[in-house]
Amino acid sequence: MQSGTAANCLRPIPRLFRGNRFRVTVEKEKYVGRFNRLSAEPESILLERKKEEFMSEAGLEVLDSTVQKTYEWINGISETTNLDRSTSLKALRAVLHTLRDRLPVYEAAHFSAQLPMLIRGLFFDGWRPSSVPLKLSRDEFFREIDNAIVCPQTIDVMQVMRAVFAVINDHVSSGEVEKIRGVLPRELQLLWPEPLVAA
Repeated sequence: MQSGTAANCLRPIPRLFRGNRFRVTVEKEKYVGRFNRLSAEPESILLERKKEEFMSEAGLEVLDSTVQKTYEWINGISETTNLDRSTSLKALRAVLHTLRDRLPVYEAAHFSAQLPMLIRGLFFDGWRPSSVPLKLSRDEFFREIDNAIVCPQTIDVMQVMRAVFAVINDHVSSGEVEKIRGVLPRELQLLWPEPLVAA
């Protein structure tokens, strides 16, 4: 048999306790309002909720921004080559992948840091860092790009490659472009126009 004191300790806790701007529902173990004397949980929950809302809004802004920047890249290629946007995206992917596989791992990673988030994901899609850099001649470089662009129309690989390089020059710092060009063999460097350096 339990003592009187123990029995008193085991008496049911009131389901609802009302006080100064707070309410405690025992069975759900939730605190609503301000109950600073017993727990700081309400304020921490509020702050966490505000933080999540802020991060959610910031995440949407980042997503909107990277979509817009990706369209700028694709539209730049489309305007230069007169290809539709779908084929321009394929062309961008083909050139980026061929360039990526020609670069050492460190240079590829450093270059990717300046790409918009969606294009960065495209850049690394299917990447096998243990297999790079590939030694590609000019003709092999062209062939890799041509084979990667699957579309019903005939593609001018030289035009497509120059268009992608021009877009990269417009959106990546001139210092980084020069660094990447410097890694490529001379015959490929000549196909990539030098970036304009702001006066």
